[in-house]
Amino acid sequence: MSLYNHAALVGRLPGKVSDRAAASDLLKRFDPERDSYLVWRLGVEFGYQFVDAAIQAEEQLRVIAHVVTEELAQLHTLRDSLGWEGPISDPTEILGTLLEEARSMDYGGIDKAHRILLSMTSMAITSDDHSLRAATQQVEAVADLISDMRTDTAKPPSSVARAVYRYLTPELGDFERRRWQAIVDVDDLLAGKFSALTSLHDHLGPPQTTFRFLDRQILPPGTQSEARPALQPITNYRSSPTVFDEERLRILDRITERYPRLRDVLEPRFCLISPSSRVRERLSVGDALANYHVLEIEVGPKIFAVAASPMTGQDAIYIVRSDVSSAPWQEVLTQTKQRARDLGAKTVRVTGDSGVRYSQAADRVIAYLTCPAHSFRSSTPVFYEGRWSVGEYW
Repeated sequence: MSLYNHAALVGRLPGKVSDRAAASDLLKRFDPERDSYLVWRLGVEFGYQFVDAAIQAEEQLRVIAHVVTEELAQLHTLRDSLGWEGPISDPTEILGTLLEEARSMDYGGIDKAHRILLSMTSMAITSDDHSLRAATQQVEAVADLISDMRTDTAKPPSSVARAVYRYLTPELGDFERRRWQAIVDVDDLLAGKFSALTSLHDHLGPPQTTFRFLDRQILPPGTQSEARPALQPITNYRSSPTVFDEERLRILDRITERYPRLRDVLEPRFCLISPSSRVRERLSVGDALANYHVLEIEVGPKIFAVAASPMTGQDAIYIVRSDVSSAPWQEVLTQTKQRARDLGAKTVRVTGDSGVRYSQAADRVIAYLTCPAHSFRSSTPVFYEGRWSVGEYW
């Protein structure tokens, strides 16, 4: 259940805010039920939900005010410095300039590339009918560039790029409604109608939390999430399509069935944590289906977590162990994927022949869960003598 509470937000408005009625009306635009451009924009940077009871209303106000201030500054730059004419115009020439700028960047400029991508998204989603298709393709070209940016050792996935693909894909959700809401939000921002929230940013300061806000619901062990039947593959104009695959979620069930009982001394406790059903009703199809499901495993003093997504073509399985990562899994798995790996998470890809890929993925995950901590840090699963192992077993 979402902890978005409009009354609580209004109640925490600083006394220095002179136009409280205007601020109250503007805060309604951040109700996740609206699925508006500003809700999406907040979601890209901070996640879609306010659900952690430790996150007070004042901190939620900081996040909202921060997003409004950043977005408004970005829009003013596009209009005043680059000559963008605003919503319902042809932005393709400016988008082309930004595309070339992004092409000149290496991995060291990925943060700036993300900002370029977001600014291009606001122009593309609000462009006129004639230029919409071309504008969308230019934005996707930058998203592809970001997805392909590499460090010396790894290719970091980009949650921002994926969010943009989904947002601009006409087949996901009610695209025309999404587009119209973006036009209204962007037009109101440029018209100065959000001044009550930009002043709020000055009073409260920048956000204090570094956590992303996720919508979670704890379910009994083995509970299966509701799945949408007969979904068509979702393509993002890339070489690898993104497809909904319910079998990927059943890998978590396979793990609970196969996880070894250690000499009947330590009986593992399983807890499945899945997205709230409200997420599927509120967000676009792409965002809803991409939410990770987490299997928490408690074995004695150790707590492990396995996160699986039903989206093939873009999401790996993530494994976190409390004896390896200094941070709890809730913190590790609510960072970006690159940051999760930096904090000690390991990944398993669901690949191979269709008949065995899910079984093998489950076995590779179990190998990660049951190997010594030092092997988890330094080794990868190897198939040897009829089983998958990482280092040597306990």
